[in-house]
Amino acid sequence: MINIKGYNTNNPCNNTNDHSDLIKTYNTRSANICNQQIKNEELLQVDIEMIKQEEDMKCLEKIIDNKIFIRIHKEIIMLSKKYLNEKGINVCINSNKYLHFLEHFDYLFFIKKKEYDKHIDLYSKALHKLHQCEEDIKIMKNNLLNIQPILNSTNIEMKKKVNEIERDTKDAYIKQSEIKKKENDVKNKIKNITNLKNVVNEEISKSFDLLNDSLNNLNKLKVEHLRELKAFVNPPSIVVMVIQCILTFLKEDEKYLASKIIRPKSVNYWILAQKTIFRDSKVFLDNLKHYDKNLIEEEMILKISPLIKNKNFNPKFVRKASKACETMCQWILAIYHYFIINKELEPKKEEVLMLEKEIDKELEYLDICRNELFVVNNNLNKMENEKEEINIKHNELVKKIENIKQKIKRSKVILSSLLDQEHKWNNKKIFYIKKRDLLIGDCIIVSSLLNYISHFSYEYRKIIKLKIKKILNLFHIKYTNNISIPNFIESKINLEKWVAYGLTNSTYYFENVIIMNKSIKYNLLIDPHFIATNFLKNLYHKKREVQILRNN
Repeated sequence: MINIKGYNTNNPCNNTNDHSDLIKTYNTRSANICNQQIKNEELLQVDIEMIKQEEDMKCLEKIIDNKIFIRIHKEIIMLSKKYLNEKGINVCINSNKYLHFLEHFDYLFFIKKKEYDKHIDLYSKALHKLHQCEEDIKIMKNNLLNIQPILNSTNIEMKKKVNEIERDTKDAYIKQSEIKKKENDVKNKIKNITNLKNVVNEEISKSFDLLNDSLNNLNKLKVEHLRELKAFVNPPSIVVMVIQCILTFLKEDEKYLASKIIRPKSVNYWILAQKTIFRDSKVFLDNLKHYDKNLIEEEMILKISPLIKNKNFNPKFVRKASKACETMCQWILAIYHYFIINKELEPKKEEVLMLEKEIDKELEYLDICRNELFVVNNNLNKMENEKEEINIKHNELVKKIENIKQKIKRSKVILSSLLDQEHKWNNKKIFYIKKRDLLIGDCIIVSSLLNYISHFSYEYRKIIKLKIKKILNLFHIKYTNNISIPNFIESKINLEKWVAYGLTNSTYYFENVIIMNKSIKYNLLIDPHFIATNFLKNLYHKKREVQILRNN
Protein backbone atom coordinates (compact mmCIF):
# COMPACT_ATOMS: atom_id res chain seq x y z
CA MET A 1 0.00 0.00 0.00
CA ILE A 2 1.37 3.44 -0.97
CA ASN A 3 0.28 6.51 0.94
CA ILE A 4 0.92 9.94 -0.68
CA LYS A 5 1.16 12.35 2.24
CA GLY A 6 0.29 16.02 2.19
CA TYR A 7 -1.97 18.23 0.10
CA ASN A 8 -0.92 18.79 -3.55
CA THR A 9 0.11 22.42 -4.18
CA ASN A 10 -1.13 22.18 -7.77
CA ASN A 11 -4.68 21.50 -6.58
CA PRO A 12 -7.34 24.18 -7.03
CA CYS A 13 -8.65 26.34 -4.27
CA ASN A 14 -10.83 24.57 -1.63
CA ASN A 15 -13.00 27.58 -0.61
CA THR A 16 -15.66 27.45 -3.36
CA ASN A 17 -19.10 26.58 -2.01
CA ASP A 18 -21.65 27.12 -4.80
CA HIS A 19 -22.27 28.44 -8.31
CA SER A 20 -22.19 32.10 -7.27
CA ASP A 21 -18.67 31.67 -5.84
CA LEU A 22 -17.56 30.21 -9.16
CA ILE A 23 -18.90 33.22 -11.08
CA LYS A 24 -17.31 35.67 -8.56
CA THR A 25 -13.95 33.94 -8.90
CA TYR A 26 -14.25 34.04 -12.65
CA ASN A 27 -15.13 37.76 -12.56
CA THR A 28 -12.10 38.55 -10.39
CA ARG A 29 -9.62 36.58 -12.49
CA SER A 30 -11.05 37.78 -15.78
CA ALA A 31 -10.78 41.38 -14.56
CA ASN A 32 -7.09 40.83 -13.70
CA ILE A 33 -6.42 39.27 -17.10
CA CYS A 34 -8.24 42.12 -18.81
CA ASN A 35 -6.20 44.76 -16.91
CA GLN A 36 -2.96 43.04 -17.87
CA GLN A 37 -3.99 42.91 -21.53
CA ILE A 38 -4.88 46.60 -21.56
CA LYS A 39 -1.36 47.40 -20.41
CA ASN A 40 0.38 45.17 -22.94
CA GLU A 41 -1.75 45.24 -26.10
CA GLU A 42 -3.10 47.80 -28.47
CA LEU A 43 -6.61 49.22 -28.14
CA LEU A 44 -7.95 47.10 -30.97
CA GLN A 45 -6.67 43.91 -29.38
CA VAL A 46 -8.14 45.00 -26.04
CA ASP A 47 -11.54 45.47 -27.66
CA ILE A 48 -11.36 41.98 -29.17
CA GLU A 49 -10.37 40.50 -25.79
CA MET A 50 -13.21 42.32 -24.03
CA ILE A 51 -15.69 40.86 -26.52
CA LYS A 52 -14.20 37.42 -25.91
CA GLN A 53 -14.51 37.87 -22.13
CA GLU A 54 -18.14 38.82 -22.53
CA GLU A 55 -18.75 35.71 -24.64
CA ASP A 56 -17.11 33.54 -21.95
CA MET A 57 -19.24 35.20 -19.28
CA LYS A 58 -22.43 34.56 -21.25
CA CYS A 59 -21.42 30.93 -21.78
CA LEU A 60 -20.75 30.45 -18.05
CA GLU A 61 -24.04 32.11 -17.15
CA LYS A 62 -25.75 29.77 -19.61
CA ILE A 63 -24.07 26.79 -17.92
CA ILE A 64 -25.15 27.98 -14.48
CA ASP A 65 -28.68 28.81 -15.60
CA ASN A 66 -29.12 25.39 -17.20
CA LYS A 67 -27.61 23.67 -14.14
CA ILE A 68 -25.17 21.69 -16.26
CA PHE A 69 -22.84 20.97 -13.32
CA ILE A 70 -25.78 19.63 -11.27
CA ARG A 71 -27.04 17.61 -14.22
CA ILE A 72 -23.64 15.97 -14.63
CA HIS A 73 -23.43 15.34 -10.87
CA LYS A 74 -26.86 13.69 -10.86
CA GLU A 75 -25.97 11.63 -13.91
CA ILE A 76 -22.87 10.33 -12.11
CA ILE A 77 -24.98 9.46 -9.04
CA MET A 78 -27.29 7.41 -11.25
CA LEU A 79 -24.33 5.65 -12.87
CA SER A 80 -22.81 4.91 -9.44
CA LYS A 81 -26.04 3.16 -8.41
CA LYS A 82 -25.99 1.15 -11.61
CA TYR A 83 -22.32 0.36 -11.00
CA LEU A 84 -23.22 -0.89 -7.51
CA ASN A 85 -25.88 -3.17 -8.92
CA GLU A 86 -23.62 -4.57 -11.65
CA LYS A 87 -20.21 -4.72 -9.95
CA GLY A 88 -21.15 -4.72 -6.31
CA ILE A 89 -18.84 -1.75 -5.70
CA ASN A 90 -20.22 1.23 -3.85
CA VAL A 91 -18.91 4.56 -5.20
CA CYS A 92 -19.70 7.42 -2.83
CA ILE A 93 -20.88 10.49 -4.75
CA ASN A 94 -21.86 13.22 -2.30
CA SER A 95 -22.03 17.04 -2.11
CA ASN A 96 -18.30 17.26 -1.41
CA LYS A 97 -17.66 15.60 -4.73
CA TYR A 98 -19.83 18.23 -6.36
CA LEU A 99 -17.81 21.02 -4.74
CA HIS A 100 -14.58 19.36 -5.84
CA PHE A 101 -16.04 19.20 -9.33
CA LEU A 102 -16.55 22.98 -9.32
CA GLU A 103 -13.06 23.54 -7.92
CA HIS A 104 -11.48 21.39 -10.62
CA PHE A 105 -13.38 23.27 -13.30
CA ASP A 106 -12.40 26.66 -11.87
CA TYR A 107 -8.73 25.69 -11.62
CA LEU A 108 -8.46 24.05 -15.06
CA PHE A 109 -10.40 26.77 -16.84
CA PHE A 110 -8.20 29.62 -15.70
CA ILE A 111 -4.94 27.69 -16.02
CA LYS A 112 -5.69 26.60 -19.59
CA LYS A 113 -7.19 29.95 -20.52
CA LYS A 114 -4.02 31.67 -19.38
CA GLU A 115 -1.95 29.18 -21.38
CA TYR A 116 -4.03 29.61 -24.56
CA ASP A 117 -4.11 33.39 -24.24
CA LYS A 118 -0.34 33.39 -23.81
CA HIS A 119 0.16 31.38 -27.02
CA ILE A 120 -2.36 33.49 -28.95
CA ASP A 121 -0.67 36.66 -27.74
CA LEU A 122 2.76 35.25 -28.62
CA TYR A 123 1.80 34.37 -32.20
CA SER A 124 -0.18 37.62 -32.59
CA LYS A 125 2.88 39.61 -31.57
CA ALA A 126 5.10 37.57 -33.87
CA LEU A 127 2.74 38.19 -36.81
CA HIS A 128 2.44 41.83 -35.85
CA LYS A 129 6.22 42.20 -35.80
CA LEU A 130 6.38 40.46 -39.16
CA HIS A 131 3.92 42.92 -40.65
CA GLN A 132 5.66 45.75 -38.81
CA CYS A 133 8.92 44.67 -40.43
CA GLU A 134 7.29 44.97 -43.84
CA GLU A 135 5.97 48.42 -42.93
CA ASP A 136 9.38 49.44 -41.57
CA ILE A 137 11.01 48.46 -44.86
CA LYS A 138 8.51 50.64 -46.73
CA ILE A 139 9.09 53.53 -44.33
CA MET A 140 12.88 53.18 -44.64
CA LYS A 141 12.62 53.18 -48.42
CA ASN A 142 10.52 56.36 -48.26
CA ASN A 143 13.04 57.90 -45.85
CA LEU A 144 15.80 56.97 -48.25
CA LEU A 145 13.97 58.72 -51.08
CA ASN A 146 13.37 61.79 -48.88
CA ILE A 147 16.99 62.01 -47.70
CA GLN A 148 18.47 61.88 -51.20
CA PRO A 149 17.27 65.42 -52.22
CA ILE A 150 18.62 66.76 -48.91
CA LEU A 151 21.98 65.16 -49.69
CA ASN A 152 21.96 66.72 -53.17
CA SER A 153 21.16 70.17 -51.78
CA THR A 154 23.93 69.71 -49.19
CA ASN A 155 26.40 68.91 -51.97
CA ILE A 156 25.34 72.06 -53.86
CA GLU A 157 25.66 74.13 -50.69
CA MET A 158 29.09 72.62 -50.06
CA LYS A 159 30.32 73.56 -53.57
CA LYS A 160 28.94 77.08 -53.19
CA LYS A 161 30.66 77.49 -49.83
CA VAL A 162 33.97 76.20 -51.27
CA ASN A 163 33.77 78.79 -54.09
CA GLU A 164 33.09 81.57 -51.57
CA ILE A 165 36.03 80.46 -49.46
CA GLU A 166 38.34 80.41 -52.50
CA ARG A 167 37.23 83.91 -53.52
CA ASP A 168 37.60 85.35 -50.02
CA THR A 169 40.94 83.59 -49.59
CA LYS A 170 42.19 85.30 -52.75
CA ASP A 171 40.96 88.69 -51.49
CA ALA A 172 42.60 88.06 -48.14
CA TYR A 173 45.89 87.18 -49.85
CA ILE A 174 45.80 90.42 -51.89
CA LYS A 175 44.96 92.46 -48.80
CA GLN A 176 47.71 90.73 -46.84
CA SER A 177 50.28 91.50 -49.58
CA GLU A 178 49.18 95.13 -49.61
CA ILE A 179 49.53 95.34 -45.83
CA LYS A 180 52.99 93.77 -45.92
CA LYS A 181 54.12 96.26 -48.57
CA LYS A 182 52.70 99.17 -46.60
CA GLU A 183 54.29 97.87 -43.40
CA ASN A 184 57.69 97.75 -45.12
CA ASP A 185 57.24 101.35 -46.35
CA VAL A 186 56.27 102.48 -42.88
CA LYS A 187 59.24 100.63 -41.38
CA ASN A 188 61.61 102.42 -43.78
CA LYS A 189 60.06 105.80 -42.97
CA ILE A 190 60.24 105.07 -39.26
CA LYS A 191 63.87 104.12 -39.72
CA ASN A 192 64.59 107.39 -41.57
CA ILE A 193 62.76 109.52 -39.06
CA THR A 194 64.51 107.70 -36.24
CA ASN A 195 67.88 108.51 -37.78
CA LEU A 196 66.84 112.13 -38.26
CA LYS A 197 65.60 112.32 -34.68
CA ASN A 198 68.87 110.87 -33.47
CA VAL A 199 70.80 113.59 -35.34
CA VAL A 200 68.55 116.33 -33.94
CA ASN A 201 68.69 114.89 -30.45
CA GLU A 202 72.45 114.58 -30.66
CA GLU A 203 72.81 118.26 -31.56
CA ILE A 204 70.30 119.31 -28.96
CA SER A 205 72.03 117.19 -26.34
CA LYS A 206 75.27 119.08 -27.06
CA SER A 207 73.57 122.40 -26.40
CA PHE A 208 72.02 120.92 -23.26
CA ASP A 209 75.42 119.79 -22.10
CA LEU A 210 76.73 123.34 -22.44
CA LEU A 211 73.69 124.67 -20.60
CA ASN A 212 74.06 122.16 -17.81
CA ASP A 213 77.75 122.97 -17.41
CA SER A 214 77.01 126.68 -17.32
CA LEU A 215 74.22 126.13 -14.77
CA ASN A 216 76.56 124.08 -12.63
CA ASN A 217 79.05 126.94 -12.71
CA LEU A 218 76.29 129.44 -11.90
CA ASN A 219 75.39 127.38 -8.86
CA LYS A 220 78.98 127.79 -7.71
CA LEU A 221 78.78 131.55 -8.16
CA LYS A 222 78.22 133.40 -4.88
CA VAL A 223 77.19 136.86 -3.82
CA GLU A 224 80.80 137.66 -2.74
CA HIS A 225 81.95 137.15 -6.33
CA LEU A 226 79.40 139.73 -7.51
CA ARG A 227 80.61 142.22 -4.90
CA GLU A 228 84.06 141.96 -6.40
CA LEU A 229 82.51 142.65 -9.81
CA LYS A 230 80.49 145.58 -8.58
CA ALA A 231 83.62 147.11 -7.07
CA PHE A 232 84.92 148.02 -10.51
CA VAL A 233 84.81 151.79 -11.06
CA ASN A 234 86.14 151.58 -14.58
CA PRO A 235 85.68 147.94 -15.61
CA PRO A 236 87.55 146.33 -18.51
CA SER A 237 85.77 146.37 -21.86
CA ILE A 238 85.36 142.58 -21.88
CA VAL A 239 83.48 142.82 -18.57
CA VAL A 240 81.18 145.46 -20.05
CA MET A 241 80.56 143.20 -23.07
CA VAL A 242 79.50 140.34 -20.77
CA ILE A 243 77.25 142.64 -18.72
CA GLN A 244 75.73 144.03 -21.94
CA CYS A 245 74.78 140.50 -23.06
CA ILE A 246 73.27 139.77 -19.64
CA LEU A 247 71.19 142.96 -19.73
CA THR A 248 70.01 142.11 -23.24
CA PHE A 249 68.88 138.59 -22.22
CA LEU A 250 67.09 140.03 -19.17
CA LYS A 251 65.60 142.83 -21.35
CA GLU A 252 66.82 145.50 -18.92
CA ASP A 253 68.14 147.68 -21.78
CA GLU A 254 64.73 147.63 -23.47
CA LYS A 255 63.05 148.61 -20.21
CA TYR A 256 65.52 151.46 -19.80
CA LEU A 257 65.03 152.78 -23.34
CA ALA A 258 61.26 152.41 -23.06
CA SER A 259 61.27 154.56 -19.91
CA LYS A 260 62.97 157.48 -21.70
CA ILE A 261 60.83 159.99 -23.55
CA ILE A 262 63.77 160.92 -25.71
CA ARG A 263 65.58 157.82 -26.82
CA PRO A 264 69.37 158.24 -26.20
CA LYS A 265 71.82 157.37 -28.94
CA SER A 266 73.83 155.07 -26.68
CA VAL A 267 73.50 153.29 -23.34
CA ASN A 268 76.06 153.02 -20.58
CA TYR A 269 75.55 149.36 -19.75
CA TRP A 270 77.78 149.41 -16.69
CA ILE A 271 75.82 152.19 -15.02
CA LEU A 272 72.56 150.48 -16.07
CA ALA A 273 73.80 147.26 -14.48
CA GLN A 274 74.61 149.06 -11.26
CA LYS A 275 71.07 150.43 -11.16
CA THR A 276 69.30 147.18 -12.06
CA ILE A 277 70.85 143.76 -11.79
CA PHE A 278 73.50 144.60 -9.21
CA ARG A 279 71.06 146.14 -6.77
CA ASP A 280 70.09 142.68 -5.46
CA SER A 281 72.77 140.11 -6.17
CA LYS A 282 70.70 137.17 -4.88
CA VAL A 283 67.73 137.96 -7.13
CA PHE A 284 70.11 138.45 -10.04
CA LEU A 285 71.66 134.99 -9.56
CA ASP A 286 68.21 133.39 -9.22
CA ASN A 287 67.10 135.02 -12.47
CA LEU A 288 70.10 133.57 -14.28
CA LYS A 289 69.66 130.10 -12.77
CA HIS A 290 65.95 129.93 -13.65
CA TYR A 291 66.12 131.67 -16.96
CA ASP A 292 63.71 130.23 -19.56
CA LYS A 293 65.86 129.52 -22.59
CA ASN A 294 62.78 129.19 -24.78
CA LEU A 295 62.00 132.91 -24.30
CA ILE A 296 65.08 133.95 -26.28
CA GLU A 297 64.21 136.17 -29.25
CA GLU A 298 66.12 136.46 -32.45
CA GLU A 299 66.44 140.22 -31.92
CA MET A 300 68.41 139.54 -28.75
CA ILE A 301 70.74 137.23 -30.65
CA LEU A 302 71.26 139.84 -33.34
CA LYS A 303 72.21 142.40 -30.68
CA ILE A 304 74.77 140.23 -28.96
CA SER A 305 76.12 138.47 -32.08
CA PRO A 306 78.83 141.17 -32.74
CA LEU A 307 79.94 140.87 -29.12
CA ILE A 308 80.09 137.07 -29.17
CA LYS A 309 81.96 137.05 -32.45
CA ASN A 310 84.66 139.15 -30.82
CA LYS A 311 87.76 137.00 -30.51
CA ASN A 312 88.25 138.02 -26.89
CA PHE A 313 84.73 136.84 -25.92
CA ASN A 314 85.70 133.53 -24.42
CA PRO A 315 85.73 132.30 -20.82
CA LYS A 316 89.50 131.94 -20.59
CA PHE A 317 90.13 135.55 -21.60
CA VAL A 318 87.25 136.87 -19.48
CA ARG A 319 88.63 135.01 -16.46
CA LYS A 320 91.66 137.30 -16.46
CA ALA A 321 89.37 140.24 -15.85
CA SER A 322 86.80 138.64 -13.48
CA LYS A 323 86.00 135.18 -12.12
CA ALA A 324 82.29 136.02 -11.94
CA CYS A 325 82.25 137.25 -15.54
CA GLU A 326 83.87 133.99 -16.67
CA THR A 327 80.87 132.01 -15.36
CA MET A 328 78.41 134.49 -16.90
CA CYS A 329 80.33 134.30 -20.21
CA GLN A 330 79.94 130.49 -20.23
CA TRP A 331 76.21 130.86 -19.56
CA ILE A 332 75.81 133.45 -22.37
CA LEU A 333 77.61 131.23 -24.88
CA ALA A 334 75.50 128.21 -23.84
CA ILE A 335 72.26 130.19 -24.33
CA TYR A 336 73.51 131.58 -27.63
CA HIS A 337 74.56 128.17 -29.01
CA TYR A 338 71.29 126.61 -27.81
CA PHE A 339 69.33 129.18 -29.83
CA ILE A 340 71.58 128.84 -32.92
CA ILE A 341 71.42 125.02 -32.83
CA ASN A 342 67.65 125.01 -32.40
CA LYS A 343 67.27 127.47 -35.24
CA GLU A 344 69.45 125.36 -37.51
CA LEU A 345 67.53 122.22 -36.49
CA GLU A 346 64.13 123.81 -37.07
CA PRO A 347 63.78 122.52 -40.68
CA LYS A 348 64.77 119.06 -39.52
CA LYS A 349 62.22 119.24 -36.70
CA GLU A 350 59.55 120.29 -39.17
CA GLU A 351 60.59 117.44 -41.41
CA VAL A 352 60.35 115.05 -38.48
CA LEU A 353 56.87 116.34 -37.63
CA MET A 354 55.79 116.04 -41.25
CA LEU A 355 57.14 112.49 -41.46
CA GLU A 356 55.44 111.61 -38.18
CA LYS A 357 52.14 112.91 -39.53
CA GLU A 358 52.62 110.86 -42.69
CA ILE A 359 53.48 107.82 -40.61
CA ASP A 360 50.40 108.41 -38.45
CA LYS A 361 48.23 108.54 -41.56
CA GLU A 362 49.83 105.41 -42.95
CA LEU A 363 49.46 103.68 -39.60
CA GLU A 364 45.79 104.64 -39.59
CA TYR A 365 45.49 103.23 -43.08
CA LEU A 366 47.35 100.13 -41.91
CA ASP A 367 44.89 99.77 -39.03
CA ILE A 368 42.01 100.06 -41.48
CA CYS A 369 43.61 97.43 -43.72
CA ARG A 370 44.27 95.19 -40.73
CA ASN A 371 40.66 95.56 -39.62
CA GLU A 372 39.50 94.71 -43.12
CA LEU A 373 41.85 91.72 -43.14
CA PHE A 374 40.57 90.74 -39.70
CA VAL A 375 36.99 90.88 -40.98
CA VAL A 376 37.96 88.85 -44.05
CA ASN A 377 39.75 86.28 -41.89
CA ASN A 378 36.77 86.12 -39.54
CA ASN A 379 34.49 85.56 -42.51
CA LEU A 380 36.89 82.90 -43.74
CA ASN A 381 36.88 81.19 -40.35
CA LYS A 382 33.11 81.46 -40.20
CA MET A 383 32.80 79.98 -43.68
CA GLU A 384 35.28 77.26 -42.77
CA ASN A 385 33.14 76.42 -39.74
CA GLU A 386 30.02 76.46 -41.91
CA LYS A 387 31.81 74.27 -44.42
CA GLU A 388 32.78 71.90 -41.60
CA GLU A 389 29.18 71.84 -40.36
CA ILE A 390 27.92 71.15 -43.88
CA ASN A 391 30.57 68.46 -44.25
CA ILE A 392 29.50 66.88 -40.95
CA LYS A 393 25.87 67.09 -42.06
CA HIS A 394 26.83 65.56 -45.40
CA ASN A 395 28.73 62.72 -43.70
CA GLU A 396 25.84 62.13 -41.32
CA LEU A 397 23.41 61.95 -44.23
CA VAL A 398 25.71 59.57 -46.11
CA LYS A 399 26.09 57.47 -42.97
CA LYS A 400 22.34 57.58 -42.37
CA ILE A 401 21.66 56.49 -45.95
CA GLU A 402 24.18 53.68 -45.60
CA ASN A 403 22.61 52.61 -42.29
CA ILE A 404 19.14 52.64 -43.82
CA LYS A 405 20.39 50.57 -46.75
CA GLN A 406 21.99 48.10 -44.34
CA LYS A 407 18.81 47.97 -42.26
CA ILE A 408 16.72 47.38 -45.37
CA LYS A 409 19.11 44.65 -46.44
CA ARG A 410 19.04 42.97 -43.02
CA SER A 411 15.28 43.40 -42.73
CA LYS A 412 14.78 41.77 -46.11
CA VAL A 413 16.93 38.82 -45.04
CA ILE A 414 14.99 38.49 -41.78
CA LEU A 415 11.68 39.00 -43.56
CA SER A 416 12.47 36.37 -46.19
CA SER A 417 13.23 33.84 -43.44
CA LEU A 418 10.16 34.84 -41.40
CA LEU A 419 7.75 34.76 -44.32
CA ASP A 420 8.21 30.99 -44.40
CA GLN A 421 6.94 30.92 -40.81
CA GLU A 422 3.98 33.22 -41.38
CA HIS A 423 1.64 30.44 -42.54
CA LYS A 424 2.73 28.23 -39.64
CA TRP A 425 2.20 31.02 -37.10
CA ASN A 426 -1.23 31.82 -38.51
CA ASN A 427 -2.23 28.17 -38.26
CA LYS A 428 -0.91 28.00 -34.70
CA LYS A 429 -2.79 31.13 -33.73
CA ILE A 430 -6.01 29.81 -35.29
CA PHE A 431 -5.42 26.47 -33.55
CA TYR A 432 -5.16 28.09 -30.10
CA ILE A 433 -8.11 30.38 -30.79
CA LYS A 434 -10.22 27.32 -31.62
CA LYS A 435 -8.97 25.56 -28.50
CA ARG A 436 -9.89 28.59 -26.41
CA ASP A 437 -13.35 28.63 -28.00
CA LEU A 438 -13.78 25.00 -26.93
CA LEU A 439 -12.18 25.57 -23.53
CA ILE A 440 -15.34 25.72 -21.38
CA GLY A 441 -16.69 22.46 -22.78
CA ASP A 442 -13.30 20.76 -22.53
CA CYS A 443 -12.87 21.93 -18.93
CA ILE A 444 -16.33 20.58 -17.99
CA ILE A 445 -15.48 17.17 -19.48
CA VAL A 446 -11.96 16.92 -17.98
CA SER A 447 -12.92 18.26 -14.54
CA SER A 448 -15.87 15.81 -14.48
CA LEU A 449 -13.64 12.87 -15.37
CA LEU A 450 -10.92 14.01 -12.97
CA ASN A 451 -13.43 14.29 -10.13
CA TYR A 452 -15.64 11.23 -10.65
CA ILE A 453 -14.05 8.38 -12.63
CA SER A 454 -11.30 7.28 -10.24
CA HIS A 455 -13.41 4.40 -8.79
CA PHE A 456 -15.02 3.33 -12.06
CA SER A 457 -13.83 0.70 -14.50
CA TYR A 458 -12.58 1.43 -17.97
CA GLU A 459 -15.97 0.66 -19.60
CA TYR A 460 -17.85 2.90 -17.18
CA ARG A 461 -15.37 5.70 -17.74
CA LYS A 462 -16.28 5.66 -21.42
CA ILE A 463 -19.97 5.71 -20.53
CA ILE A 464 -19.43 8.69 -18.19
CA LYS A 465 -17.64 10.61 -20.93
CA LEU A 466 -20.50 9.92 -23.38
CA LYS A 467 -23.08 11.02 -20.84
CA ILE A 468 -21.24 14.31 -20.23
CA LYS A 469 -20.94 14.96 -23.96
CA LYS A 470 -24.64 14.27 -24.38
CA ILE A 471 -25.50 16.92 -21.77
CA LEU A 472 -23.17 19.43 -23.45
CA ASN A 473 -24.65 18.71 -26.87
CA LEU A 474 -28.13 19.19 -25.44
CA PHE A 475 -27.25 22.76 -24.49
CA HIS A 476 -25.04 23.44 -27.54
CA ILE A 477 -21.81 23.77 -25.62
CA LYS A 478 -18.82 23.13 -27.88
CA TYR A 479 -15.97 20.79 -26.93
CA THR A 480 -13.12 18.80 -28.49
CA ASN A 481 -14.34 15.42 -29.77
CA ASN A 482 -11.29 13.35 -28.77
CA ILE A 483 -10.75 15.14 -25.46
CA SER A 484 -8.99 13.12 -22.72
CA ILE A 485 -7.44 13.85 -19.36
CA PRO A 486 -3.81 13.12 -20.38
CA ASN A 487 -3.94 15.14 -23.60
CA PHE A 488 -5.62 18.08 -21.88
CA ILE A 489 -3.60 18.29 -18.67
CA GLU A 490 -0.18 16.72 -19.21
CA SER A 491 2.49 17.35 -21.84
CA LYS A 492 3.79 14.65 -24.14
CA ILE A 493 7.18 14.90 -22.42
CA ASN A 494 5.68 13.97 -19.03
CA LEU A 495 3.80 11.05 -20.54
CA GLU A 496 7.01 9.77 -22.12
CA LYS A 497 8.80 10.20 -18.78
CA TRP A 498 6.14 8.17 -16.99
CA VAL A 499 6.54 5.37 -19.51
CA ALA A 500 10.29 5.50 -18.93
CA TYR A 501 9.67 5.12 -15.16
CA GLY A 502 7.74 1.88 -15.77
CA LEU A 503 4.14 2.98 -16.31
CA THR A 504 2.13 1.08 -18.96
CA ASN A 505 1.58 3.18 -22.09
CA SER A 506 -2.20 3.35 -21.77
CA THR A 507 -4.74 6.14 -21.41
CA TYR A 508 -6.25 4.28 -18.46
CA TYR A 509 -2.95 4.29 -16.52
CA PHE A 510 -2.20 7.89 -17.49
CA GLU A 511 -5.63 8.91 -16.18
CA ASN A 512 -4.98 7.13 -12.88
CA VAL A 513 -1.64 8.92 -12.35
CA ILE A 514 -3.18 12.31 -13.15
CA ILE A 515 -6.17 11.64 -10.89
CA MET A 516 -3.79 10.65 -8.11
CA ASN A 517 -1.70 13.84 -8.54
CA LYS A 518 -4.75 16.12 -8.75
CA SER A 519 -6.69 14.40 -5.99
CA ILE A 520 -7.97 16.41 -3.07
CA LYS A 521 -7.51 13.57 -0.55
CA TYR A 522 -4.79 11.01 0.18
CA ASN A 523 -4.62 8.16 -2.29
CA LEU A 524 -5.02 4.54 -1.26
CA LEU A 525 -4.04 2.25 -4.14
CA ILE A 526 -4.71 -1.45 -4.60
CA ASP A 527 -1.94 -2.64 -6.91
CA PRO A 528 -1.75 -6.46 -7.20
CA HIS A 529 0.60 -6.34 -10.19
CA PHE A 530 2.97 -3.76 -8.60
CA ILE A 531 2.83 -1.62 -11.76
CA ALA A 532 1.83 1.54 -9.90
CA THR A 533 4.10 0.71 -6.96
CA ASN A 534 7.21 0.38 -9.11
CA PHE A 535 6.27 3.50 -11.10
CA LEU A 536 5.82 5.59 -7.96
CA LYS A 537 9.07 4.27 -6.50
CA ASN A 538 10.93 5.39 -9.62
CA LEU A 539 9.09 8.71 -9.82
CA TYR A 540 9.37 9.69 -6.13
CA HIS A 541 12.52 7.86 -5.07
CA LYS A 542 14.19 11.11 -3.88
CA LYS A 543 11.12 12.73 -2.29
CA ARG A 544 10.53 12.29 1.44
CA GLU A 545 6.76 12.81 1.31
CA VAL A 546 6.33 9.36 -0.32
CA GLN A 547 6.19 6.37 2.05
CA ILE A 548 5.57 2.70 1.29
CA LEU A 549 3.41 0.97 3.92
CA ARG A 550 2.92 -2.84 3.79
CA ASN A 551 -0.14 -4.43 5.36
CA ASN A 552 0.89 -7.80 6.81
